[in-house]
Amino acid sequence: VDRFTEEALPGVWRDGQANLVAVAAAIEAQEGHPAPWAVFRRGVENAVRAGWLTVAPESGDWPCEVSGAQAVVLARPSVRPDRKSRRRKDGEPIGLYSTSADGLQDLTEALPDLLRAAAGTPVEFRVGVVLGSEKESASPETVEKVTRLLAGIHSDFGPKPKEEPGSLSSSEEDSD
Repeated sequence: VDRFTEEALPGVWRDGQANLVAVAAAIEAQEGHPAPWAVFRRGVENAVRAGWLTVAPESGDWPCEVSGAQAVVLARPSVRPDRKSRRRKDGEPIGLYSTSADGLQDLTEALPDLLRAAAGTPVEFRVGVVLGSEKESASPETVEKVTRLLAGIHSDFGPKPKEEPGSLSSSEEDSD
């Protein structure tokens, strides 16, 4: 989440504020390729939720579609979370990001080095698959085909049964 900050993008920020389109362009220049809007937006949402950024009072609506991004102004929060003061809990992710198939391939290629660096510490990957985007939805046929393929890899990828009222899960939620 700190990749959107003033420290990470000093040329984009002025007086503690930055235009969202300028932030996106700077990150694209660093990465060498554009990020899909949904991925970029999710990153900014996570940075705001984590307290690394705020949306300036004079900003346009946020969250927004790419067409409204020019009006969005990000701001440095008056107080930022201190990563060093909070120890990461075991089992808590040390990195979360969204990526394309190419990025997943990069992770796969880096896996031997990652496991060596972990030096016997258990490593777990939490994987989700998203089909479609805000601009283009996946057809029901595509969703069905991909779901079947993923279910062949692991049962957790299969379709989730819809819970009926009165089921154990909904009863537990009611008692909380």
